[in-house]
Amino acid sequence: MNINLKHNEKIIHELHPDSSLLLLWIFTRCLTIMFFIFWFSIMFYTVTGSFSELIQGQMGNGFVTPGVLLKSFTKFSEGVLIFVIIAFGIVIMYHHYLRKTYVYYITNQRCVFQGGIIKKIRRSIPYNKITDVEISQNIAEGLLGIASINIHTASMGTHKSEISFVGLKDAETPLTDINSNMESGGYGGN
Repeated sequence: MNINLKHNEKIIHELHPDSSLLLLWIFTRCLTIMFFIFWFSIMFYTVTGSFSELIQGQMGNGFVTPGVLLKSFTKFSEGVLIFVIIAFGIVIMYHHYLRKTYVYYITNQRCVFQGGIIKKIRRSIPYNKITDVEISQNIAEGLLGIASINIHTASMGTHKSEISFVGLKDAETPLTDINSNMESGGYGGN
């Protein structure tokens, strides 16, 4: 996807998320997904009776001993662990390529976000529609040295941003340019 510039429109900044954003996504998105996959697989084995069949297959004399339980749980854990590792690898690869598709443009007329793998998105906001711009940085982002610029419009309300430029090493410079263009009505001399 290429940005289609309007008449007299100039790109002031073309920004890309820093690679450390991938680490943030691993801890926030991937680990959450892996937690649910792990519990889903436990529930799947429990509901389908696979775990009880595993235990019964290990019982030689008809009694459940601690050794039989440990051996059955070990086989069960190996299957779940392999599944989780494969899923974790897929999620990491997806987020790695997703980050590479993110491009943020700040022009003299608007702010543009584009990106996506499965669903490609291009969202554009002219400066006269922007009601608020903020920089946000949670603890993990602070440790990684990145921040986000959140652009709000009246249609989205005060709690949700219309566009977020995530994973920026230097968020102050683009924020200053956005504010400057908002003040000049979106057709600043930049």
